[in-house]
Amino acid sequence: MNTIADLEASDFCIGDYGYVQKGSHIQIHMLCNCLDMEKSEHRYILVNLENGTQVPQKDIFHAKEQEKALSIIKRHLAQHKGSPEDCANAFASFGESPTLDQLDLRLTADGIEVRPAGTDVCEKSFFKVTYAELSQCMKYKQL
Repeated sequence: MNTIADLEASDFCIGDYGYVQKGSHIQIHMLCNCLDMEKSEHRYILVNLENGTQVPQKDIFHAKEQEKALSIIKRHLAQHKGSPEDCANAFASFGESPTLDQLDLRLTADGIEVRPAGTDVCEKSFFKVTYAELSQCMKYKQL
């Protein structure tokens, strides 16, 4: 899960970062632009503030509530009409049962943006699930 190893190895790398803090986690957003990169990349790292370690995105949910959170997300996915076609195909590749690990979850001010993980074809074609819908599954309630 080391999302910066290739940046450390680059001879010259510049970028910018920001963060979104929600309860017991902080999401760090990095814009990376290195010499050996074809184009700039956006990377998101989730850190659990209770233990200071980088964690998978599903860590924002209670372990026992992850399946419930996934079912709420899948309900939204079934209604989502991703476009362009590449984005629709990326979501369709999950079939009926995506896992939380196949999804890119990004914290925002009013909910969680959901995209397929490992691709940038859905940067503008994400769908959002409100915190109110997921609050019973999350590790913290002050949202």
